[in-house]
Amino acid sequence: MLKRIVIVFLILFISCKKEPPDSDGDGIIDSEDQCPELVGNAAYQGCPAYTLTVNVNPSEGGTVSPSTSQYKHGTNVSLSATPSSEFLFDNWSGDVSGSATTISLIINSNKTITANFSKIKYPLTIEVEGKGTVETEVIQPGLATDYNSGTILQLTAIPNNNEWVFEKWSGDVESNENPIKITIDSPKNIIANFNSKFTWDYVRPDSDIDVDISYSFLGTHSITAYENKIYYNALIPASKNSALSMWYLIEYDNYNKKTIFGPLQNGIRTDNTTPQGFLFSAYAHKPSKHIYLLGEDIIQDNNGNFIRAEPFLKRKYLPDDNSDFVEINLPDQPVAGSNVAGIPILSEYWQFHIDNTSTMYLWGHLGNRGSYILKKSSSDTSWTNIFLPHSINGHYIRNITSSDNGTIYVSTVYGNSEIRIYKKNPGDDWEIIYSENINGEPDVFSREYVAVDSENYVYVMRGKSSSSPSYNKLEDNYVIRIKDENNPDYINGWKRVINQNIENISGNLSIDIRDFREVFIVDDVIYLHATDESGYDYILYADIDKAIN
Repeated sequence: MLKRIVIVFLILFISCKKEPPDSDGDGIIDSEDQCPELVGNAAYQGCPAYTLTVNVNPSEGGTVSPSTSQYKHGTNVSLSATPSSEFLFDNWSGDVSGSATTISLIINSNKTITANFSKIKYPLTIEVEGKGTVETEVIQPGLATDYNSGTILQLTAIPNNNEWVFEKWSGDVESNENPIKITIDSPKNIIANFNSKFTWDYVRPDSDIDVDISYSFLGTHSITAYENKIYYNALIPASKNSALSMWYLIEYDNYNKKTIFGPLQNGIRTDNTTPQGFLFSAYAHKPSKHIYLLGEDIIQDNNGNFIRAEPFLKRKYLPDDNSDFVEINLPDQPVAGSNVAGIPILSEYWQFHIDNTSTMYLWGHLGNRGSYILKKSSSDTSWTNIFLPHSINGHYIRNITSSDNGTIYVSTVYGNSEIRIYKKNPGDDWEIIYSENINGEPDVFSREYVAVDSENYVYVMRGKSSSSPSYNKLEDNYVIRIKDENNPDYINGWKRVINQNIENISGNLSIDIRDFREVFIVDDVIYLHATDESGYDYILYADIDKAIN
Protein backbone atom coordinates (compact mmCIF):
# COMPACT_ATOMS: atom_id res chain seq x y z
CA MET A 1 0.00 0.00 0.00
CA LEU A 2 2.77 2.31 0.96
CA LYS A 3 4.60 1.54 -2.30
CA ARG A 4 1.53 2.52 -4.26
CA ILE A 5 1.24 5.76 -2.37
CA VAL A 6 4.92 6.65 -3.19
CA ILE A 7 4.47 5.87 -6.87
CA VAL A 8 1.31 8.00 -7.09
CA PHE A 9 3.09 10.82 -5.28
CA LEU A 10 6.02 10.76 -7.71
CA ILE A 11 3.64 10.79 -10.68
CA LEU A 12 1.81 13.77 -9.28
CA PHE A 13 5.13 15.58 -8.52
CA ILE A 14 6.48 15.08 -11.98
CA SER A 15 3.24 15.98 -13.67
CA CYS A 16 3.00 19.14 -11.64
CA LYS A 17 6.65 20.30 -12.37
CA LYS A 18 6.87 23.49 -14.58
CA GLU A 19 8.50 23.03 -17.99
CA PRO A 20 11.40 25.40 -18.96
CA PRO A 21 10.68 28.24 -21.38
CA ASP A 22 11.56 28.06 -25.07
CA SER A 23 14.67 30.21 -24.50
CA ASP A 24 16.17 29.77 -27.97
CA GLY A 25 12.90 30.65 -29.69
CA ASP A 26 12.85 27.59 -31.93
CA GLY A 27 9.31 26.62 -30.87
CA ILE A 28 10.46 23.40 -29.24
CA ILE A 29 11.08 22.76 -25.57
CA ASP A 30 14.21 20.66 -25.63
CA SER A 31 17.59 20.23 -23.98
CA GLU A 32 18.86 23.36 -25.67
CA ASP A 33 16.60 25.38 -23.42
CA GLN A 34 18.05 23.95 -20.17
CA CYS A 35 20.74 26.66 -19.50
CA PRO A 36 19.79 29.95 -21.16
CA GLU A 37 21.73 32.03 -18.67
CA LEU A 38 25.11 30.68 -19.91
CA VAL A 39 27.08 32.39 -22.70
CA GLY A 40 30.29 31.63 -24.54
CA ASN A 41 31.77 28.17 -24.34
CA ALA A 42 29.08 25.95 -22.87
CA ALA A 43 29.89 22.38 -23.78
CA TYR A 44 31.70 21.66 -20.53
CA GLN A 45 28.66 22.96 -18.56
CA GLY A 46 26.45 20.34 -20.10
CA CYS A 47 24.77 22.75 -22.48
CA PRO A 48 24.77 22.13 -26.24
CA ALA A 49 27.51 24.01 -28.22
CA TYR A 50 28.38 24.63 -31.87
CA THR A 51 31.70 25.29 -33.60
CA LEU A 52 32.35 28.56 -35.48
CA THR A 53 35.19 27.92 -37.93
CA VAL A 54 36.99 31.08 -39.14
CA ASN A 55 39.25 31.01 -42.22
CA VAL A 56 41.49 33.72 -43.74
CA ASN A 57 42.08 33.89 -47.51
CA PRO A 58 44.95 34.24 -48.31
CA SER A 59 46.51 33.23 -45.02
CA GLU A 60 48.89 36.24 -45.04
CA GLY A 61 46.13 38.66 -46.00
CA GLY A 62 45.05 39.57 -42.49
CA THR A 63 43.49 38.39 -39.22
CA VAL A 64 39.98 37.81 -37.80
CA SER A 65 39.05 38.35 -34.18
CA PRO A 66 37.79 36.18 -32.52
CA SER A 67 39.16 33.15 -34.29
CA THR A 68 37.73 29.61 -34.48
CA SER A 69 35.88 28.65 -31.27
CA GLN A 70 32.75 26.93 -29.80
CA TYR A 71 29.63 28.80 -28.72
CA LYS A 72 26.35 27.81 -27.01
CA HIS A 73 23.24 27.81 -29.01
CA GLY A 74 21.86 31.32 -29.63
CA THR A 75 25.08 33.23 -28.93
CA ASN A 76 25.48 36.53 -30.87
CA VAL A 77 29.10 36.70 -32.08
CA SER A 78 30.75 39.83 -33.56
CA LEU A 79 33.72 39.24 -35.93
CA SER A 80 36.25 41.87 -37.04
CA ALA A 81 38.63 41.51 -40.01
CA THR A 82 41.95 43.42 -40.03
CA PRO A 83 44.04 43.45 -43.28
CA SER A 84 47.82 43.02 -43.20
CA SER A 85 50.15 45.66 -44.67
CA GLU A 86 49.69 46.08 -48.46
CA PHE A 87 46.38 44.13 -48.31
CA LEU A 88 42.73 45.19 -48.44
CA PHE A 89 39.68 43.43 -46.90
CA ASP A 90 37.35 42.35 -49.68
CA ASN A 91 34.34 40.47 -48.19
CA TRP A 92 32.98 37.63 -46.05
CA SER A 93 31.96 34.35 -47.59
CA GLY A 94 30.64 30.97 -46.41
CA ASP A 95 27.76 31.12 -43.88
CA VAL A 96 27.79 34.93 -43.91
CA SER A 97 28.20 37.59 -46.57
CA GLY A 98 29.01 41.28 -46.67
CA SER A 99 31.90 43.67 -47.23
CA ALA A 100 32.00 45.50 -43.88
CA THR A 101 35.08 44.65 -41.82
CA THR A 102 32.87 43.93 -38.76
CA ILE A 103 29.91 41.58 -38.93
CA SER A 104 27.57 39.85 -36.35
CA LEU A 105 25.93 36.42 -36.50
CA ILE A 106 23.75 34.15 -34.23
CA ILE A 107 25.23 30.75 -33.43
CA ASN A 108 22.46 28.18 -33.93
CA SER A 109 24.46 25.51 -35.71
CA ASN A 110 28.00 24.75 -36.74
CA LYS A 111 29.16 27.56 -39.02
CA THR A 112 32.11 28.20 -41.33
CA ILE A 113 33.01 31.67 -42.55
CA THR A 114 35.94 33.05 -44.58
CA ALA A 115 37.43 36.53 -44.50
CA ASN A 116 38.73 37.34 -47.99
CA PHE A 117 41.61 39.76 -48.48
CA SER A 118 43.44 40.95 -51.63
CA LYS A 119 46.70 42.70 -52.36
CA ILE A 120 46.49 46.47 -52.85
CA LYS A 121 46.66 47.27 -56.57
CA TYR A 122 48.54 50.33 -57.83
CA PRO A 123 48.20 51.86 -61.28
CA LEU A 124 51.29 52.00 -63.52
CA THR A 125 51.06 54.57 -66.30
CA ILE A 126 53.75 54.55 -68.97
CA GLU A 127 54.15 57.55 -71.26
CA VAL A 128 56.48 58.05 -74.21
CA GLU A 129 58.24 61.29 -75.11
CA GLY A 130 59.66 61.11 -78.62
CA LYS A 131 59.34 58.03 -80.78
CA GLY A 132 59.72 54.61 -79.22
CA THR A 133 57.98 51.91 -77.21
CA VAL A 134 58.25 50.38 -73.76
CA GLU A 135 58.07 46.62 -73.40
CA THR A 136 57.02 44.65 -70.31
CA GLU A 137 55.80 41.12 -70.01
CA VAL A 138 52.18 42.07 -69.46
CA ILE A 139 51.42 45.57 -70.74
CA GLN A 140 51.69 47.69 -73.84
CA PRO A 141 53.29 51.17 -73.81
CA GLY A 142 50.95 54.06 -73.22
CA LEU A 143 48.37 52.03 -71.26
CA ALA A 144 47.59 52.30 -67.55
CA THR A 145 47.37 48.92 -65.79
CA ASP A 146 46.91 48.00 -62.13
CA TYR A 147 49.41 45.68 -60.48
CA ASN A 148 49.41 43.92 -57.13
CA SER A 149 51.56 45.65 -54.57
CA GLY A 150 55.03 44.13 -54.57
CA THR A 151 54.94 43.16 -58.26
CA ILE A 152 58.37 43.51 -59.89
CA LEU A 153 58.42 44.57 -63.54
CA GLN A 154 61.23 44.99 -66.04
CA LEU A 155 60.75 47.89 -68.43
CA THR A 156 62.71 48.07 -71.68
CA ALA A 157 62.72 51.21 -73.81
CA ILE A 158 63.02 50.54 -77.55
CA PRO A 159 63.67 53.49 -79.95
CA ASN A 160 61.36 53.65 -82.92
CA ASN A 161 64.09 53.39 -85.54
CA ASN A 162 67.70 54.33 -86.18
CA GLU A 163 66.81 58.02 -86.04
CA TRP A 164 65.87 57.93 -82.35
CA VAL A 165 67.82 57.08 -79.21
CA PHE A 166 66.69 56.39 -75.67
CA GLU A 167 67.71 59.23 -73.34
CA LYS A 168 66.34 58.54 -69.85
CA TRP A 169 63.43 57.53 -67.62
CA SER A 170 61.63 60.29 -65.76
CA GLY A 171 58.55 60.73 -63.61
CA ASP A 172 58.52 58.40 -60.61
CA VAL A 173 61.78 56.80 -61.79
CA GLU A 174 64.91 58.79 -62.63
CA SER A 175 67.45 56.66 -64.45
CA ASN A 176 69.57 56.49 -67.60
CA GLU A 177 69.78 52.68 -67.48
CA ASN A 178 67.88 50.52 -69.90
CA PRO A 179 66.22 48.16 -69.08
CA ILE A 180 65.19 48.92 -65.51
CA LYS A 181 63.39 46.90 -62.82
CA ILE A 182 60.71 48.56 -60.72
CA THR A 183 58.70 47.40 -57.70
CA ILE A 184 55.03 48.36 -57.65
CA ASP A 185 54.54 49.71 -54.12
CA SER A 186 52.55 52.84 -54.94
CA PRO A 187 50.84 54.44 -57.95
CA LYS A 188 53.54 55.15 -60.54
CA ASN A 189 53.81 57.31 -63.63
CA ILE A 190 56.92 56.59 -65.68
CA ILE A 191 58.01 58.43 -68.82
CA ALA A 192 60.37 56.93 -71.39
CA ASN A 193 62.21 59.82 -73.06
CA PHE A 194 63.53 59.36 -76.58
CA ASN A 195 65.54 61.95 -78.51
CA SER A 196 66.11 62.20 -82.20
CA LYS A 197 69.61 60.93 -82.86
CA PHE A 198 72.04 63.82 -82.94
CA THR A 199 73.25 64.77 -86.39
CA TRP A 200 75.00 67.77 -87.82
CA ASP A 201 73.03 69.62 -90.46
CA TYR A 202 74.96 71.03 -93.37
CA VAL A 203 74.81 73.55 -96.20
CA ARG A 204 76.83 73.55 -99.38
CA PRO A 205 77.77 77.19 -100.09
CA ASP A 206 76.30 77.47 -103.53
CA SER A 207 73.45 79.78 -104.49
CA ASP A 208 70.15 80.01 -106.29
CA ILE A 209 71.97 81.18 -109.42
CA ASP A 210 71.25 78.79 -112.26
CA VAL A 211 74.78 77.92 -113.34
CA ASP A 212 76.44 74.59 -113.95
CA ILE A 213 79.26 74.82 -111.41
CA SER A 214 81.91 72.40 -110.28
CA TYR A 215 82.87 74.12 -107.04
CA SER A 216 82.05 76.98 -104.69
CA PHE A 217 83.84 78.46 -101.71
CA LEU A 218 83.07 80.36 -98.54
CA GLY A 219 84.77 83.59 -97.67
CA THR A 220 86.38 84.20 -94.28
CA HIS A 221 84.20 85.58 -91.46
CA SER A 222 81.35 84.82 -93.81
CA ILE A 223 78.89 82.76 -91.73
CA THR A 224 76.14 84.44 -89.74
CA ALA A 225 72.56 83.68 -88.76
CA TYR A 226 69.29 85.40 -87.91
CA GLU A 227 65.86 83.95 -87.04
CA ASN A 228 66.86 80.38 -88.02
CA LYS A 229 68.20 81.56 -91.37
CA ILE A 230 71.85 81.20 -92.33
CA TYR A 231 73.68 83.85 -94.30
CA TYR A 232 77.05 83.33 -95.97
CA ASN A 233 79.41 84.88 -98.51
CA ALA A 234 80.09 82.47 -101.35
CA LEU A 235 82.57 82.65 -104.20
CA ILE A 236 80.97 80.88 -107.15
CA PRO A 237 82.31 80.38 -110.67
CA ALA A 238 80.49 82.24 -113.39
CA SER A 239 80.19 78.93 -115.22
CA LYS A 240 81.52 75.41 -114.96
CA ASN A 241 85.34 75.30 -114.96
CA SER A 242 85.42 79.07 -115.45
CA ALA A 243 88.33 81.07 -114.04
CA LEU A 244 85.92 83.96 -113.52
CA SER A 245 84.19 83.86 -110.11
CA MET A 246 81.49 85.94 -108.51
CA TRP A 247 80.83 86.87 -104.89
CA TYR A 248 77.30 86.48 -103.52
CA LEU A 249 75.65 86.92 -100.14
CA ILE A 250 73.21 84.01 -99.84
CA GLU A 251 70.26 83.51 -97.49
CA TYR A 252 69.60 79.85 -96.60
CA ASP A 253 66.16 79.12 -95.18
CA ASN A 254 65.12 75.49 -94.72
CA TYR A 255 66.79 74.22 -97.91
CA ASN A 256 65.78 77.30 -99.90
CA LYS A 257 68.57 79.60 -101.08
CA LYS A 258 68.18 83.19 -102.14
CA THR A 259 70.76 85.75 -103.30
CA ILE A 260 70.43 89.00 -101.38
CA PHE A 261 73.66 90.63 -102.64
CA GLY A 262 75.73 90.14 -105.77
CA PRO A 263 77.17 89.32 -108.14
CA LEU A 264 80.45 91.06 -107.35
CA GLN A 265 83.20 89.96 -109.70
CA ASN A 266 86.09 88.53 -107.74
CA GLY A 267 89.32 90.55 -107.70
CA ILE A 268 90.80 92.55 -110.57
CA ARG A 269 89.78 91.59 -114.09
CA THR A 270 90.29 93.16 -117.46
CA ASP A 271 86.53 93.02 -117.96
CA ASN A 272 85.36 96.30 -116.45
CA THR A 273 81.67 95.80 -117.22
CA THR A 274 80.87 94.06 -113.89
CA PRO A 275 81.43 95.50 -110.39
CA GLN A 276 84.65 94.04 -109.05
CA GLY A 277 86.00 93.46 -105.58
CA PHE A 278 85.83 91.16 -102.56
CA LEU A 279 83.40 90.25 -99.80
CA PHE A 280 85.17 89.95 -96.47
CA SER A 281 82.64 89.75 -93.66
CA ALA A 282 78.91 89.25 -93.07
CA TYR A 283 77.26 89.75 -89.69
CA ALA A 284 73.56 89.59 -88.74
CA HIS A 285 72.77 91.90 -85.81
CA LYS A 286 69.79 90.52 -83.91
CA PRO A 287 68.81 93.65 -81.90
CA SER A 288 68.56 95.90 -84.97
CA LYS A 289 67.43 93.12 -87.36
CA HIS A 290 70.04 94.17 -89.91
CA ILE A 291 72.70 92.26 -91.75
CA TYR A 292 76.01 94.03 -92.30
CA LEU A 293 78.27 93.31 -95.25
CA LEU A 294 81.92 94.36 -95.36
CA GLY A 295 83.75 94.25 -98.65
CA GLU A 296 86.00 96.06 -101.06
CA ASP A 297 85.36 97.61 -104.47
CA ILE A 298 88.15 97.54 -107.02
CA ILE A 299 88.39 100.80 -108.93
CA GLN A 300 89.87 100.59 -112.40
CA ASP A 301 90.24 102.97 -115.30
CA ASN A 302 88.60 102.47 -118.66
CA ASN A 303 91.50 100.31 -119.77
CA GLY A 304 91.12 97.96 -116.84
CA ASN A 305 94.12 99.30 -114.96
CA PHE A 306 93.95 99.17 -111.15
CA ILE A 307 93.55 102.53 -109.47
CA ARG A 308 92.61 101.75 -105.88
CA ALA A 309 90.56 99.52 -103.59
CA GLU A 310 87.75 101.17 -101.68
CA PRO A 311 86.25 99.39 -98.65
CA PHE A 312 82.50 99.46 -98.19
CA LEU A 313 80.14 98.61 -95.33
CA LYS A 314 76.49 98.11 -96.20
CA ARG A 315 73.50 97.00 -94.19
CA LYS A 316 70.05 95.65 -95.02
CA TYR A 317 66.89 95.42 -92.89
CA LEU A 318 66.16 91.69 -92.89
CA PRO A 319 62.40 91.59 -92.12
CA ASP A 320 61.75 93.50 -95.34
CA ASP A 321 62.72 91.43 -98.38
CA ASN A 322 62.38 94.49 -100.59
CA SER A 323 64.70 96.71 -98.57
CA ASP A 324 67.97 97.76 -100.20
CA PHE A 325 71.48 97.74 -98.82
CA VAL A 326 72.38 101.12 -97.36
CA GLU A 327 75.97 102.39 -97.31
CA ILE A 328 77.61 103.21 -93.95
CA ASN A 329 80.55 105.60 -93.82
CA LEU A 330 83.87 104.02 -92.99
CA PRO A 331 86.98 105.71 -91.64
CA ASP A 332 89.98 106.28 -93.88
CA GLN A 333 92.23 103.27 -94.04
CA PRO A 334 95.55 103.51 -92.21
CA VAL A 335 98.66 103.36 -94.37
CA ALA A 336 100.30 99.95 -94.11
CA GLY A 337 103.48 100.86 -95.99
CA SER A 338 104.61 101.55 -99.54
CA ASN A 339 105.58 99.50 -102.52
CA VAL A 340 108.85 99.79 -104.42
CA ALA A 341 107.58 102.84 -106.30
CA GLY A 342 106.79 104.63 -103.06
CA ILE A 343 103.05 104.43 -103.58
CA PRO A 344 101.16 104.16 -100.23
CA ILE A 345 99.64 100.77 -99.56
CA LEU A 346 96.47 100.99 -97.51
CA SER A 347 95.50 98.45 -94.92
CA GLU A 348 92.46 96.24 -95.42
CA TYR A 349 89.42 95.92 -93.23
CA TRP A 350 88.82 92.20 -92.83
CA GLN A 351 85.99 91.86 -90.32
CA PHE A 352 83.05 93.90 -89.08
CA HIS A 353 81.29 93.21 -85.78
CA ILE A 354 78.52 94.96 -83.87
CA ASP A 355 77.58 94.05 -80.31
CA ASN A 356 74.26 94.17 -78.46
CA THR A 357 74.83 97.82 -77.49
CA SER A 358 75.14 98.68 -81.22
CA THR A 359 78.83 99.48 -80.82
CA MET A 360 80.62 98.74 -84.10
CA TYR A 361 84.07 97.21 -84.46
CA LEU A 362 86.38 96.94 -87.46
CA TRP A 363 89.56 94.99 -87.47
CA GLY A 364 92.11 95.47 -90.14
CA HIS A 365 95.50 94.25 -91.24
CA LEU A 366 98.64 96.36 -91.59
CA GLY A 367 100.82 93.87 -93.39
CA ASN A 368 103.89 93.00 -91.35
CA ARG A 369 103.01 95.74 -88.86
CA GLY A 370 100.28 93.70 -87.23
CA SER A 371 96.57 94.28 -86.79
CA TYR A 372 94.27 96.83 -85.21
CA ILE A 373 90.66 97.25 -84.06
CA LEU A 374 88.59 100.40 -84.57
CA LYS A 375 85.53 101.08 -82.42
CA LYS A 376 82.56 103.41 -82.82
CA SER A 377 79.58 103.47 -80.43
CA SER A 378 76.19 104.89 -81.35
CA SER A 379 77.08 108.13 -79.54
CA ASP A 380 80.55 108.50 -81.05
CA THR A 381 81.22 110.82 -83.97
CA SER A 382 84.41 109.08 -85.04
CA TRP A 383 86.20 105.75 -84.88
CA THR A 384 88.79 105.06 -82.17
CA ASN A 385 91.68 102.61 -82.30
CA ILE A 386 91.29 100.38 -79.23
CA PHE A 387 93.73 97.60 -80.05
CA LEU A 388 97.14 98.86 -81.19
CA PRO A 389 99.59 96.53 -82.92
CA HIS A 390 102.50 97.42 -80.67
CA SER A 391 100.44 96.61 -77.58
CA ILE A 392 100.43 92.92 -78.49
CA ASN A 393 104.00 92.62 -79.77
CA GLY A 394 103.22 91.79 -83.36
CA HIS A 395 100.34 89.42 -82.72
CA TYR A 396 97.96 89.20 -85.63
CA ILE A 397 94.22 89.24 -85.04
CA ARG A 398 92.26 86.24 -86.25
CA ASN A 399 88.77 87.39 -85.40
CA ILE A 400 86.62 89.36 -82.98
CA THR A 401 83.32 88.47 -81.31
CA SER A 402 81.23 89.56 -78.35
CA SER A 403 78.95 88.08 -75.71
CA ASP A 404 75.37 89.11 -74.96
CA ASN A 405 76.57 91.36 -72.13
CA GLY A 406 78.91 93.38 -74.37
CA THR A 407 82.19 91.66 -73.50
CA ILE A 408 84.59 91.65 -76.46
CA TYR A 409 86.80 88.66 -77.28
CA VAL A 410 89.72 88.75 -79.70
CA SER A 411 91.85 85.84 -80.88
CA THR A 412 95.44 86.48 -81.97
CA VAL A 413 98.44 84.48 -83.08
CA TYR A 414 102.12 85.31 -83.34
CA GLY A 415 103.51 83.27 -86.20
CA ASN A 416 103.56 79.68 -85.05
CA SER A 417 104.77 80.45 -81.56
CA GLU A 418 101.93 81.78 -79.40
CA ILE A 419 98.17 81.83 -79.24
CA ARG A 420 96.27 84.36 -77.17
CA ILE A 421 92.63 85.10 -76.42
CA TYR A 422 91.93 88.62 -75.19
CA LYS A 423 88.84 89.73 -73.31
CA LYS A 424 87.53 93.23 -72.65
CA ASN A 425 84.56 93.91 -70.41
CA PRO A 426 82.77 97.25 -70.91
CA GLY A 427 84.83 99.96 -69.25
CA ASP A 428 87.77 97.65 -68.44
CA ASP A 429 91.19 97.15 -69.99
CA TRP A 430 92.11 94.18 -72.14
CA GLU A 431 93.07 91.01 -70.30
CA ILE A 432 94.50 87.74 -71.54
CA ILE A 433 92.19 84.87 -70.59
CA TYR A 434 94.06 82.18 -72.47
CA SER A 435 97.53 81.83 -73.93
CA GLU A 436 99.53 78.93 -75.17
CA ASN A 437 103.13 78.76 -76.28
CA ILE A 438 103.29 76.50 -79.33
CA ASN A 439 107.01 76.87 -80.08
CA GLY A 440 107.40 73.19 -79.36
CA GLU A 441 104.61 72.37 -81.82
CA PRO A 442 105.67 73.88 -85.13
CA ASP A 443 102.93 72.00 -86.95
CA VAL A 444 100.10 73.69 -85.04
CA PHE A 445 97.90 75.28 -87.63
CA SER A 446 96.78 78.66 -86.37
CA ARG A 447 93.20 79.36 -87.36
CA GLU A 448 92.36 80.37 -83.79
CA TYR A 449 88.89 81.70 -84.54
CA VAL A 450 87.00 82.47 -81.33
CA ALA A 451 83.29 82.25 -80.48
CA VAL A 452 81.27 82.61 -77.28
CA ASP A 453 77.96 81.04 -76.23
CA SER A 454 75.12 82.36 -74.07
CA GLU A 455 76.82 81.10 -70.89
CA ASN A 456 80.04 82.92 -71.81
CA TYR A 457 81.97 79.75 -72.56
CA VAL A 458 84.69 80.63 -75.04
CA TYR A 459 85.42 78.31 -77.97
CA VAL A 460 88.59 78.39 -80.05
CA MET A 461 89.34 76.57 -83.30
CA ARG A 462 92.68 74.83 -83.56
CA GLY A 463 94.41 72.46 -85.91
CA LYS A 464 97.63 70.61 -86.54
CA SER A 465 99.08 70.00 -89.95
CA SER A 466 100.32 66.61 -91.07
CA SER A 467 103.94 65.66 -91.51
CA SER A 468 103.44 66.14 -95.22
CA PRO A 469 104.61 69.53 -96.49
CA SER A 470 101.40 69.78 -98.49
CA TYR A 471 98.77 72.09 -97.05
CA ASN A 472 96.08 69.86 -98.51
CA LYS A 473 95.78 67.70 -95.43
CA LEU A 474 95.55 68.55 -91.74
CA GLU A 475 95.75 65.52 -89.52
CA ASP A 476 94.13 66.94 -86.41
CA ASN A 477 91.56 69.73 -86.29
CA TYR A 478 89.39 70.43 -83.30
CA VAL A 479 87.45 72.99 -81.31
CA ILE A 480 88.40 73.65 -77.71
CA ARG A 481 86.48 75.28 -74.90
CA ILE A 482 88.48 77.45 -72.57
CA LYS A 483 88.55 76.28 -68.99
CA ASP A 484 85.60 76.71 -66.69
CA GLU A 485 87.29 77.23 -63.33
CA ASN A 486 84.80 74.92 -61.63
CA ASN A 487 85.32 72.04 -64.04
CA PRO A 488 88.19 69.65 -63.19
CA ASP A 489 87.95 67.88 -66.57
CA TYR A 490 89.95 70.59 -68.32
CA ILE A 491 93.66 70.01 -68.89
CA ASN A 492 96.17 72.83 -69.36
CA GLY A 493 93.37 75.38 -69.42
CA TRP A 494 91.27 73.90 -72.21
CA LYS A 495 89.34 70.85 -73.30
CA ARG A 496 88.56 69.41 -76.73
CA VAL A 497 84.83 69.51 -77.38
CA ILE A 498 84.57 68.88 -81.15
CA ASN A 499 86.93 66.70 -83.14
CA GLN A 500 87.71 66.55 -86.83
CA ASN A 501 86.25 63.10 -87.51
CA ILE A 502 82.63 64.19 -87.68
CA GLU A 503 80.54 61.27 -88.92
CA ASN A 504 76.94 61.87 -87.86
CA ILE A 505 75.90 64.27 -90.62
CA SER A 506 72.30 64.46 -91.78
CA GLY A 507 71.38 62.45 -94.83
CA ASN A 508 74.25 60.07 -94.01
CA LEU A 509 76.56 62.47 -95.78
CA SER A 510 80.19 61.40 -95.53
CA ILE A 511 82.76 64.20 -95.53
CA ASP A 512 86.48 63.55 -95.24
CA ILE A 513 87.19 66.82 -93.46
CA ARG A 514 90.53 68.35 -94.25
CA ASP A 515 90.31 71.27 -91.87
CA PHE A 516 88.10 73.67 -89.97
CA ARG A 517 88.34 77.30 -91.04
CA GLU A 518 85.85 79.17 -88.90
CA VAL A 519 83.64 78.75 -85.84
CA PHE A 520 80.61 80.91 -85.17
CA ILE A 521 77.90 80.73 -82.49
CA VAL A 522 74.51 82.43 -82.38
CA ASP A 523 71.52 81.51 -80.20
CA ASP A 524 73.55 78.53 -78.94
CA VAL A 525 73.82 76.99 -82.38
CA ILE A 526 77.41 76.34 -83.43
CA TYR A 527 78.45 76.74 -87.06
CA LEU A 528 81.65 75.30 -88.51
CA HIS A 529 83.24 76.22 -91.82
CA ALA A 530 84.76 72.90 -92.89
CA THR A 531 86.70 71.95 -96.00
CA ASP A 532 86.92 68.45 -97.43
CA GLU A 533 89.83 66.66 -99.09
CA SER A 534 88.86 68.06 -102.49
CA GLY A 535 88.89 71.61 -101.19
CA TYR A 536 85.11 72.02 -101.21
CA ASP A 537 83.51 74.00 -98.40
CA TYR A 538 80.62 73.09 -96.11
CA ILE A 539 78.74 74.75 -93.28
CA LEU A 540 78.07 72.26 -90.49
CA TYR A 541 75.73 73.37 -87.72
CA ALA A 542 74.05 71.90 -84.63
CA ASP A 543 72.76 72.82 -81.16
CA ILE A 544 75.88 73.40 -79.14
CA ASP A 545 74.80 71.33 -76.13
CA LYS A 546 74.45 68.30 -78.41
CA ALA A 547 77.51 68.96 -80.54
CA ILE A 548 80.13 69.19 -77.81
CA ASN A 549 81.67 66.02 -76.43
